Amino acid sequence: MQIWKSSYIWIAGLLLIISIYGFATSANKISDPGQPQDSLLPLWYFIAAILMVVNGFLSHKNWIEQQKKKASEMAKEKE
Repeated sequence: MQIWKSSYIWIAGLLLIISIYGFATSANKISDPGQPQDSLLPLWYFIAAILMVVNGFLSHKNWIEQQKKKASEMAKEKE
């Protein structure tokens, strides 16, 4: 499985786009209706994007390790 197929990476990309849009325009453009205005909202979206990328890489690394473990167990069983 390639890393770009991870939904965490796609979500991080969307959060990054929202963050960039918020930095370019204003935080008011990306806030939810009825919520209090927060001028740091684009920064929060950027931090969330970074966390999603980290989560994506860690889950991908874990998946690769599990696949290697399964392959080595199957190789031992054949011996």
